[in-house]
Amino acid sequence: MRRCFETAFEEAVPIVAIREAARRSRPLAGSSLTLPPMTSLPEHIRQACETLVARGSETSRLATLTVITGTTADPTMRPDLFQAGAGGVDFRTLYKKAILPVLVAAATTINTVWQPSADPFVSNPFREGLIDEAWVARRKNKLRGANQLLIIVQYAASNPVQARTILLELVAHEYERLLHSKVSYRIPRRLTTAIVTRILHSWLLHDSGGRRLESIAVALLRFVGTQIVSGWHEVESHRINDPTPFDAICKENGDAKLIAEVKDQPLTLNHLRQLSEQMTVHDAGRGYVFTRNAWWPSHPETESEAIAAFIRDRSILGQRIDVIDTMEAARVWLALIDQNDEALPTFIKVLTAELDEHALSEDRRAIADLLSSL
Repeated sequence: MRRCFETAFEEAVPIVAIREAARRSRPLAGSSLTLPPMTSLPEHIRQACETLVARGSETSRLATLTVITGTTADPTMRPDLFQAGAGGVDFRTLYKKAILPVLVAAATTINTVWQPSADPFVSNPFREGLIDEAWVARRKNKLRGANQLLIIVQYAASNPVQARTILLELVAHEYERLLHSKVSYRIPRRLTTAIVTRILHSWLLHDSGGRRLESIAVALLRFVGTQIVSGWHEVESHRINDPTPFDAICKENGDAKLIAEVKDQPLTLNHLRQLSEQMTVHDAGRGYVFTRNAWWPSHPETESEAIAAFIRDRSILGQRIDVIDTMEAARVWLALIDQNDEALPTFIKVLTAELDEHALSEDRRAIADLLSSL
């Protein structure tokens, strides 16, 4: 099946090249630029593929690529059955062995940074069996691309001989998206704390699901850890929706020193308990919950008193836990470390490196635009 997916990428390259050439051509005044279609699929299916890749969530896109690849390789595979227990196949393993390595290699070939999700099928919507209208309704418009995914997999289920053409359409759009996702960051040689915090505030205005907040928290840990006494020089982080039960772990000489979680939502006692459990598992004496001041401590849904009592009790057992306002930490920590012209540009480089490794292209491009506006 991996070879099937690789072949689709090979066939997509010349198709995308023709469209890129059309983009570079200058239409006559008053005329519009019409790009040649990717394939000869029915218009509504081509439109669904294009919209899914352009606007769908990464998990929706990757799950669709996986099931359509399966049906292309074996027409008896139903692409609308996502779970083996529901009569489908093990698409999680198929993704990890056949889809993920090809996507990473394709990005590397054109010098584009992309680390696709390690397991899109770990996301709750894709743990359900049958993908049908009821499945879309249960998403309540919260899963981008759900409608397009349904259109595509139902058409492929009814027309398995067309699965290869659907795959080519999807892959061509993904390859085109990769070509357009290259991001360069114009980082000034000198910055002030006020400028950096203004950039971060503006960037967070359009955050979704805490993705950008998590990237800022990880960058702060990675940057500050090397500057403080008894700090750390290694920070392991993950992609959004990664099944790892914490967002970052800070280590020194291989030993865990700190476990961090990022929550862009009202805090609950259970969040702190989960953090404490991971501190115990990894023998880390320090734990941070990064959040926003909107959630801590005064939000009515935040269990502030129970959390404060839990933190006191854990300290008796040797676990030092803090809830941190991420932006306030950025303002104060960076101001203290800003002792030369290189300090703050270095922090931005740390942040953009984290984004290149784990973030979505829209988040990377958004901060690149903010930096370019300086």
